[in-house]
Amino acid sequence: MNQYGKELFKGAAQYYSKYRPMYPPSLIRYLIRKFSLNGEQQLLDLGCGTGQLTLRFSDWCRKIVGIDLEREMLEEAKRLQNEMRVNNIHWYEGNLEKYKSEFNEKFNLVIIAKAFHWMDRVSVLDELYELVTDNGGVAIIDHYESNKKSDTMAGTIQSSYRKMVRQRKKGWKNDLFASFH
Repeated sequence: MNQYGKELFKGAAQYYSKYRPMYPPSLIRYLIRKFSLNGEQQLLDLGCGTGQLTLRFSDWCRKIVGIDLEREMLEEAKRLQNEMRVNNIHWYEGNLEKYKSEFNEKFNLVIIAKAFHWMDRVSVLDELYELVTDNGGVAIIDHYESNKKSDTMAGTIQSSYRKMVRQRKKGWKNDLFASFH
């Protein structure tokens, strides 16, 4: 994302919080079922923004970490967290590489919602490999139409996923794409 400049989202947090469409309840239910979330797991939201999706999992995970590069987004996420009286979410300003250098944690589920296109995709998936538990997975949430020709992002996801599954991750959830309305 560095190629776009560090202030790309400066001043956007309050608008994201107020006007960005909510993620559908069917998505939340699907991820809860798919990853057997029951309040004991750890979740990582990479590129969490204002925490709109992060906060929806607060009842379903023991610990949640939201990572974002933009301080204003995280400040808004903290405001919403306090407003909702949620205490199991930790916000981290920085990137995944920096987080990994400071913390040694495993996550049952990593979510990346509407942010993967800003990232160095192959590098991020490689970085996530060691962070995800054997029975966990990565959910990349974005606009995807299965009836259209595969784009480069879908191709990157598919090839990285296959590599991870071949290498070690027994029990990784194996649905690459699912639709929610």
